[in-house]
Amino acid sequence: GPGRHIIHVPAGVFQLTRQSAGGIHAGREEDDRQLFPDGARGHDAWNDPDIGVDLEILSAGEEATIVEGSAVDRVFHVLHLDAGLATPRFVRFANLTIRNGRTLQRGAGVFVERVREAHFEDVTLADNRGTQFFTHEGVIYVSQGGGIYSQALDLFLTRATLRNNFAVTGGGLAVAAGWATILDTTIEGNEARSPGSGSPGIAGGRPGFGG
Repeated sequence: GPGRHIIHVPAGVFQLTRQSAGGIHAGREEDDRQLFPDGARGHDAWNDPDIGVDLEILSAGEEATIVEGSAVDRVFHVLHLDAGLATPRFVRFANLTIRNGRTLQRGAGVFVERVREAHFEDVTLADNRGTQFFTHEGVIYVSQGGGIYSQALDLFLTRATLRNNFAVTGGGLAVAAGWATILDTTIEGNEARSPGSGSPGIAGGRPGFGG
């Protein structure tokens, strides 16, 4: 329904599995399965938790609350819903670790579509990985934003940690639209491999993409 939703997540390790499904949204099913036909979808075949409402996820602490992607899909997907449906404007993650997400394309840890504000406060994103390259019907797809891929108008990272994430461009963070405000945040050990570079890189692959 309308209004901002708040979820309090207790201490513990919460694992995605191949049977994980759905999410909190208002009218659109997970769309990653439409990107590729059966047999060519890799990890994106499975459902990540979708967020399609204004939502705050408040947890017990980065070391206490861990959302584990189990290398089967990205960990969270903040949706921009289709025309005529309610669209989330605000999302906030606080006091948790998001790790071991996998994706063929954007945001192995978190993919944030076109929301007004996205906040990550006291959040660790670690060991999330996109594929290096994926070819389908002659088209080469590359992963972007291993930790976070953001299309938000305003992205805020406050006391966050992006560590040991991988993507072809933007190993830790890819900002594809809008602005990013980064405060007291550690970005270390992330790796990016730009198309045609022939060697791994620690920084992002092109302007607008970093870490």
